[in-house]
Amino acid sequence: MPRPENIRLCREIAAQGMVLLENDREMLPLAPCSCAFFGTDQEKMRFYAGGAVSVTTARYYVGAVEGLANAGFSVDQEMLSRYRGQEAYLPSQEVIDAAARCNELAVMILTRYTGEGEDHACYPGDFLLWEQERELLDRIGKAKFRKTLFLINCGAMIDLKPFHDFPGRKAMLLVWLPGMEGGNAIADLVTGKVNPSAKLPDTVGVDCASYPGTDLFRRHPWRVDYSEGIYMGYRYFDTFAPEKILYPFGFGLSYTAFSIHPVPAEDRGEEIAFCAEVRNSGKCAGREVVQWYLAAPGTDDLERPEKMLAAYGKTPLLHPGESCTVEASMRWQDAAFFDDRPGSADCGCWVLSAGEYGFSCGSYSRSTVPSGTIFRREKRVLQHCGILLQETTERRLTRKGAVDLHPSWDTLHDTEPEPPPRTRLPHLKEVANGDLAMAQFLKMLTVDELIHLLHAQGAAFPHGTAGIGNLPRLGIPNAQTCDAAAGLHISTEAVAFPCCVLLASSWDTVLQERYGKALGQEAYDYGCDVILGPGVNLHRTPFCGRNGEYFSEDPLLSGRTGGAVIRGLQSEGIAACLKHFAANNRETNRRQCDSIVPERALRELYLKSFEYAVREGDPLTVMASYGLINGRHTTANYHLLTTILKKEWKSRAVVMTDWRCLSSHLEEILAGCHLRMPLVPDDQEYVKVREAFDTGLLSRARLELLAGELLEFLMQTRSFKGGRETPQHVLKKDGITKIDALAFSEITATRTKIFPCHDPAGSAKGVCHGKLCRDYGGNDPRITFIVSSENPGETCTYRFRIRAAVPGNQVRVLYYLDRELLGELPLRSTFPAAEIKEDFVYDTWETQGDEEITLSPGPHELMIRITDPDNLGVSLNYLEFTAEI
Repeated sequence: MPRPENIRLCREIAAQGMVLLENDREMLPLAPCSCAFFGTDQEKMRFYAGGAVSVTTARYYVGAVEGLANAGFSVDQEMLSRYRGQEAYLPSQEVIDAAARCNELAVMILTRYTGEGEDHACYPGDFLLWEQERELLDRIGKAKFRKTLFLINCGAMIDLKPFHDFPGRKAMLLVWLPGMEGGNAIADLVTGKVNPSAKLPDTVGVDCASYPGTDLFRRHPWRVDYSEGIYMGYRYFDTFAPEKILYPFGFGLSYTAFSIHPVPAEDRGEEIAFCAEVRNSGKCAGREVVQWYLAAPGTDDLERPEKMLAAYGKTPLLHPGESCTVEASMRWQDAAFFDDRPGSADCGCWVLSAGEYGFSCGSYSRSTVPSGTIFRREKRVLQHCGILLQETTERRLTRKGAVDLHPSWDTLHDTEPEPPPRTRLPHLKEVANGDLAMAQFLKMLTVDELIHLLHAQGAAFPHGTAGIGNLPRLGIPNAQTCDAAAGLHISTEAVAFPCCVLLASSWDTVLQERYGKALGQEAYDYGCDVILGPGVNLHRTPFCGRNGEYFSEDPLLSGRTGGAVIRGLQSEGIAACLKHFAANNRETNRRQCDSIVPERALRELYLKSFEYAVREGDPLTVMASYGLINGRHTTANYHLLTTILKKEWKSRAVVMTDWRCLSSHLEEILAGCHLRMPLVPDDQEYVKVREAFDTGLLSRARLELLAGELLEFLMQTRSFKGGRETPQHVLKKDGITKIDALAFSEITATRTKIFPCHDPAGSAKGVCHGKLCRDYGGNDPRITFIVSSENPGETCTYRFRIRAAVPGNQVRVLYYLDRELLGELPLRSTFPAAEIKEDFVYDTWETQGDEEITLSPGPHELMIRITDPDNLGVSLNYLEFTAEI
């Protein structure tokens, strides 16, 4: 059951993250009045992004209509009824004029879908308005409404100029994807119960063509050229095209006014300190975001953008006349540039150039005042990294033009002799208690066990994402992962929080950390160990389908927001998984898309957001992206995963792939990737890894290195510390033992469903029903049970059967003991396949099988694999074991 305080937090976050972009003649705040809603989107307002981050199981969702009604607004029911159930209704001018005579306020909602696996485009109905939407906007403008409110409901930026140019008295609120309490939060802002304080995390251009990189976004199906280099977002607009800015980066209106008086920036050796006095000079209480920007010196052949965000801070709630001091800082290292110029003496280095570093301070990027300068007399080389991520782009946006080509590199190889066979089963708790060194524990594992650890396991509950570890006989838990960018993506009730770009728009790290804690509490309550998030990829263009799941176009704002969420999550004992590492800025063909990025742009932008998040949050896991960077899969890039993440940034994170990536598992292991997500023992990539070991291409030392780091992580999870017990079943040494089909330790099936048991003869509490279907990778469903004999010192033999309902004659059930295939259970069809319907509960039960298995002393993994070529679905009631005398 979701915690009530987390639902209240949903409303608070939504109100703090919605950006007020227009407020003509102080139209807002409004006392409750009569209003008419327009636009077909009022009935399909979106609250979360699509794909793996969707939260479809919230108890309720409050839309804008309901939210304003809850706040006392009188909603025109006749206008609502005209839209109800219609996909493309456009009211006539006469109908709108009539509504204007009866209502003081017109409310138009514009909604756009955003989600995983899909990108946006500069088309009507996507980035651009439909012609019908433009016509509606024009008709509302011609009507005599006293006030008009626009609610922009999206997860990625769209064309806002038509609303900006609207002729009447208007207000525009960018509500993003606001979560389950979104409508109530909108009402809080409209009525002034909450004073808006959010700021844009992106620059809004005047049109589609204004953004750099948009012309190359879809030009090639498998390749994206980052020819704009370091000039992305406001770095581009402020340097090359300030006239193309509609709303600047960091912009957002308030109902009150603030005066910001910065003191000169102070050089404190390794960092620069900032301070500003902020006073509420308006008429109501509110909060302000103070932003500092750096203008760094360049040279004729080394360019710097006009400005970059250096630091920021947010005031507490200030009442009229009240003031406070906001302090912040930045490291000198973050003011450096990365030199990737061929032939330069500093090529491959982070460099602080000599010259004047100018600072400015204000409420957004285009509204700042000078806040001091610091002059550095000498150039300083801070760190020599080398050119590690080969660039193959043919052109790059500079003021003079340049072409860089860099040499390739080789992967790591190592060797070590095989240890002697073990004489006993080790247990991971021996390592945790200090009774056994990790190195000794690893030497006692077989090669197959080491390889087993380096790929995902089945979930411990239906609709779970995947497990990690899962060697219970060795004390290694099956730690559970879960998608959760804005709430848990699970099959039971969960809190639907606002989307990540809304969270970043608050510019409030305290609030963001509270969000992380709340999400961690939800995860803990539902038995999760790892949250697959946050994502800190940058909004390179408005078109990436996952922009709603990411934070900002700026690496500092993205990284600090991500770091705050990570701290909150991990304070609750839940591991964060920072993703998607790196340069995942297009979803189209994401598994094969090659991002061709200059190394300097990678270092200063696309990797920098991850570096900030690692520094500020120390995530326990990191997820590599699907695609390639400069010709190499990120999951198989040694320099990215090991040299940069582990060695340069000192990260302790376990690295995993995204689901069903296309890179080689062997190359992933050589590059330092700990986990293939997911993989099963008969997968060809699994087989290739074993063959590589057998032929000497892969050493045991490499397997032990990654497995050891993975086990160090697993010992920190709640599953290992006792948060969730792995179901273990002791079989009677005489008589019959029945095991509930739902008492499994892991399940690998994508669309598994649980129904009540309808078998009068059955003792199980429910039916494990897969449709026990194949997963998205085409693998058969598997269910694993941990079993042992009642007498731990004896080897016992059992007759093994299942109670099941089987469609047709095509289904096969294979059974494995400790991952080794033992045989196949003989089955009989219990009903004809022609009678099967979607979500039908099959209750034609029959005891099936009757095979013999022998258990040696100790716990064992009994895995059932169901092969169902027609994907019709199998119901499983219970397992039955009869001891042989």
